[in-house]
Amino acid sequence: MRATIISPFLKTTGTGKSLTAAHMLHYLAAKGYKVLGIDGDANLTLSSWFGFNRDDLERSEPPYLTWYDVLVDGQSARKAAVQVDEDNPNLFIIPAAIALSNADAETASKASREFFAIEALEEDGLLDDFDYIIFDSPGNFGVVASSALTAANYTLMPVNAVGKGMEAIQSTLDAINQIKRKRVNPNLKNLGLFITRHRSTTNVDAAVVKFMREQYEDDPGVFDTALPDSTIFEQAYFQRNSVFATHPKHKATAAVLSFMEELEEKLQA
Repeated sequence: MRATIISPFLKTTGTGKSLTAAHMLHYLAAKGYKVLGIDGDANLTLSSWFGFNRDDLERSEPPYLTWYDVLVDGQSARKAAVQVDEDNPNLFIIPAAIALSNADAETASKASREFFAIEALEEDGLLDDFDYIIFDSPGNFGVVASSALTAANYTLMPVNAVGKGMEAIQSTLDAINQIKRKRVNPNLKNLGLFITRHRSTTNVDAAVVKFMREQYEDDPGVFDTALPDSTIFEQAYFQRNSVFATHPKHKATAAVLSFMEELEEKLQA
């Protein structure tokens, strides 16, 4: 059975894409699925969440292979995949590199750039080795994000309820539809908007959430679960772990679990 590929995406930064990807990986691995996270963002947020840092990637002997090495230089995706949890043999990461910020310029003259990611995964047989592959892409529609969406079966759109990302919703929908319309990946399914950093006590947040639910209820849809604004996510990040481990009884952790259960239902529909 081939891997299910999910690529959370929004054409801006700071809306919870890495947070979403990290907790999807932790949750699915804990359920016994073999999962691979691919960090395509030059900010290295997902890589850092799983214990990598810039010095690790630049000074290790031998050096780690990164998604830049795979996507731009054609290195082996299998060799780049690193097991990151000694207690869970199902969890692997291909880390990012700062050089990914130059990926568009360095691949500008290459044909069919959108297919680089899926070709790399197919050539190394990783689609048959993993149950789920989760991409974390930058907030722009360059070669990294477009190739991730071309490879994906599903995407979803994390949107910050305090307003950041609202202006990016339509341009993100246009980008996703472009991938489908150009028949690069006509079967890509958008699972909908996932509201993050929701402050239920503020009128502004309530108005923003109400607008999103009314405007996008039918297309692409909105997850019922909204992720509350909480410092536990930053704490989990600095502890290089998930909120499932660091704050198992917190209400924000319950919201993440609710989102994951809702996501599983959508994937099985």
